Amino acid sequence: MRAAKSKGGKARPGFIRPNWRERIDPAFVAYWSAQRKNRALSKIEDQKGFKRKFQEWFEEGAAASRALHEARGRIKNSVAARIQSAILRPLDTEGPVIVPPVPPGQEATFYPQNPESSGVFRQIVFLKYGITFRELVRQLDMDKNPDAQRKLMAVHRDYWRLQSGVHFEDFKLKFGLDHFQLFAQGFDFGIDKLMPDELADCLDEICPCQQRHSPEYLKKLRTRIKQACKWIL
Repeated sequence: MRAAKSKGGKARPGFIRPNWRERIDPAFVAYWSAQRKNRALSKIEDQKGFKRKFQEWFEEGAAASRALHEARGRIKNSVAARIQSAILRPLDTEGPVIVPPVPPGQEATFYPQNPESSGVFRQIVFLKYGITFRELVRQLDMDKNPDAQRKLMAVHRDYWRLQSGVHFEDFKLKFGLDHFQLFAQGFDFGIDKLMPDELADCLDEICPCQQRHSPEYLKKLRTRIKQACKWIL
C-alpha cells in the first residue's frame, strides 16, 4: 500500500489510509481479478501448465461472473447499463433487426450485417472519440462537418482491423477498452469513492492490462470518462 502524503509531499506520521477493498464491492473485485488472470494465461508456454491454470481460472471466473451478475441485479438505475445503452442506441430512423426464422430441420443461415449497425462499431466510435455514433452521424449529416467524415472512415478502418485479428490494445483510442469498461462498470460498485493512490493500488491488482498505474493519470482518466459519460446520459 502506498504511503498517504500531505500536500507538501511528505508522509503524515501515524496516518493509515483505509484499505481500498473496504469501499469496493467484492463481487466487482473478484470478477476483474479473474479477467486479469485470464489475460495472463496467454503467457503460459507449458501445455500442461496452461491446462491446469485454465481449469482453475474457468472455475474461478464462472463463480465470479455469477456473483457479479447477482450484484448488478441489486443495483437500481445502473450507471453502467445506462452508459452502454447510450453508446449502442440506434438512430431514430433505424428499424429493428429482423432475422428470418429457421425452418425445422435446417441449419441456421448467417446474414451479412452493416458494420455501422453493430455494437462493436459503435463501441469503437465512443472509445476513439468520446462521442456516440448518433452524435457522429448528426455532425456528418446535419452539420456537414468534414472532420466527422474523417472520423467515420477511421472507425471503419479500425473495425476492419479488428475483424482481421488486430487487438483493441493496438488501436489509437481516447479511452482504452480495459480501463473504460473497468471504470464504467466500477461506477456502480464504488470505484468513484477511491482517492488517486487507492485507485492505482486497486487497478494494479485487478486491471487486465497488467501494467503499473499512475495515480495522477488515473485521476485524470476517471474525470475524462465521467465527463464523456455524463454528456451522453
